[in-house]
Amino acid sequence: QKIDNQTEQLLNECLQEITQFSPKIMYQIFTLSHQPLTIKELDLTIDYPDLIDLFDSCNQVVVIACTLGLELDKKLKYYSVIDLTKMTILDAVASSYLEAKCDEFEAKQNFGLHTFRFCPGYGNVPIELNRPLAKALQCDKHIGLTVLPDCLLLPQKSMIGLIGIGNQQQKRHCFSCYLKDNCQYRKRGQRCYKID
Repeated sequence: QKIDNQTEQLLNECLQEITQFSPKIMYQIFTLSHQPLTIKELDLTIDYPDLIDLFDSCNQVVVIACTLGLELDKKLKYYSVIDLTKMTILDAVASSYLEAKCDEFEAKQNFGLHTFRFCPGYGNVPIELNRPLAKALQCDKHIGLTVLPDCLLLPQKSMIGLIGIGNQQQKRHCFSCYLKDNCQYRKRGQRCYKID
C-alpha cells in the first residue's frame, strides 16, 4: 500500500535501527520416530496433525532458537513512552528482521532436503511445546532465551522452531495457511511473503 513520506522516513529509521541488533542463533539435530511422532533423544511426543503432515517423510528434526536480545525489548519499551507510532513500526520491523535472519542462517547450514520452519503456537501445535524445546537446547544458558509461565518467550523478539530433515523441501504457501480464509492480504490481492 502507499505510505506518506513521514511514515516512509520513520520506516527507514526503524530499518536502520534494527540492524544494530545481532541475532543469537543456535540449533541441534535430533532423530524422529513416527506413530506417534516423537523426538527420540528427548522422549518428546510431537504428534500433532500439522507436524505429522509436515514431517511425514523426515527422519531427523532441527530444533532451532533465535533471539534479538533484551536490549531490543528495552528499546521498544522506551519508544512506547515517547513515540508509540515508532514503537509499533519498530516492533513489526523487528519481527520481520528476526524471520529474515533465521532464513539466512538456515540457508548457510548443510541441512540437505528440509521442510520450512514451524513454530509452536501456530496451527494445532501448542505454544507449551516451547518449554521442553528450550530446555533441550539450554537456551537460557547459551543465548539468554527463557520461557515465561505462559510459554511466551523472553526476550520478546525470539523464536523456537522445528525443521524436518530428509523430505523434499516444502515451501510456505497461501493455500496451506490457517489464516487464508480471513487473510487481509489476500482480500487486497496481496500476500505476506514472496513465495506463493
